[in-house]
Amino acid sequence: MERYTSAQCNWLESLQEKRKRKEKMDIEAIARMMLALFLVSMLSMAFGVNAQSTQFQWKQVNIDGFGDPNNASAVPLAVFGGNLYAGTANFVTGGEVWRAAECMNWVQVSIDGFGDPNNVGACTQEVFNDALYVGTWNEVTGGEVWRTSDGTNWVQVNIDGFGDPNNVWVYPETVFEGNLYTGTENFATGGEVWRTSDGTNWTNVLCCDGKSTGPKNAAVFGGNLYQGTWNYNASGEVWRTSDGTNWTQLNIDGFGDPKNVAVFPCMVFRGDLYAGTINEVTGGEIWRLPTLCIGGIAVPVDKFGLLAPYVGLASTIIVAAVATTTYVKRVKRRKENQ
Repeated sequence: MERYTSAQCNWLESLQEKRKRKEKMDIEAIARMMLALFLVSMLSMAFGVNAQSTQFQWKQVNIDGFGDPNNASAVPLAVFGGNLYAGTANFVTGGEVWRAAECMNWVQVSIDGFGDPNNVGACTQEVFNDALYVGTWNEVTGGEVWRTSDGTNWVQVNIDGFGDPNNVWVYPETVFEGNLYTGTENFATGGEVWRTSDGTNWTNVLCCDGKSTGPKNAAVFGGNLYQGTWNYNASGEVWRTSDGTNWTQLNIDGFGDPKNVAVFPCMVFRGDLYAGTINEVTGGEIWRLPTLCIGGIAVPVDKFGLLAPYVGLASTIIVAAVATTTYVKRVKRRKENQ
């Protein structure tokens, strides 16, 4: 009997020791988890602050106007053959195309206005079938499209304005399903969209019902081509096509605000399509079309993700609180059962 009692006491003592060791291990595990989560949150916040502190460290890599003050704008628009290409707007001698390699040593690679001073802008460029295409702004004979395969020698590949001098601005936009798409700005009869499969022969694909002054800034997203428009008489629109011929409008005009006179569906980010607007009254807006949005209804970006920088810290606090509460309840329950 005494032996049994002694053995039973030894067993009880061993169980208590095991409980103590487990409680100690639980405390250490929770402490390590809380410390790890805290460090992750702090590092995330630190890297976020570091990114914000460095994002404004810009450095100019050309001289003003490339040495000509009449080059009123300079826009880097294409990478071709390992070089960066930029176009200018010049209302005196005509737009220019400049090229730079890694060291940002800029060289002019086109003659002013491609030989016509009425080509005042050379500010839109696209790469297609191993060649660089540049569109011009010409209010006299109509916009032109110029092509180079070596970055130096250029040839015009359309007739001025595609036969209509009211197509004053021609801008190669994007490549979709083996075709190069080019929009035009036309204040008389409405902007147009043209495409080519060989870089020479063009077809008008009749986008946007002719309601806009200029279809601009197309984007490929989810197997479809999205086209934004300018419309100073009404408001900007977004159109979509899956075959390059049949188009469907995807938004209500101006996203419900007639002051949004232009829409640019120009960027795909993390699986969603983003569009910007021009609004000279209340300010430009950014809209997002989610991947799962079957109906094509865009939602304002400013209603999503505003608390993203705080998610890590909030998660840490919640997990730590839950872990601590669970542990306290566990300890209390064990003491009640003893």
